[in-house]
This record gives sequence, structure tokens and C-alpha cells, in this order.
Amino acid sequence: MIRNVLSSIEGVAFWPVVALLLLMGFFMVVVWRVWRLPSSQVKKMKEIPLHNDEKGESPKDF
Repeated sequence: MIRNVLSSIEGVAFWPVVALLLLMGFFMVVVWRVWRLPSSQVKKMKEIPLHNDEKGESPKDF
């Protein structure tokens, strides 16, 4: 039944291609932004779980 419903919809093959392109674009942007992070900011983010200030809050200046 589902196969018949999907095959009767015009342009149904268009949406998986759009979804794949959006997903690939999103991950390419994420990888690009991570690749361009300065090493000083990576070091700050790496130390966040280990950093304890007096109130027990995480640092706000990263």
C-alpha cells in the first residue's frame, strides 16, 4: 500500500535528493568551521569540563 501511495505522488524522488544535499551542506559547513577554529579556542573548550571557578560555573569568555 505504501509503495502504491508513494509511486502515485509526482516528484517524490525530488525530496530525498534535496534532503541529502541539505544534510551534506550542513555537515560541510560544520567541518569547515571546526577546521578553521584557532588552536587557542580549541584549548579553552578542551579545558571547560576541568575548569572550576568559585561559584562552580563554567567560564563565559570563550
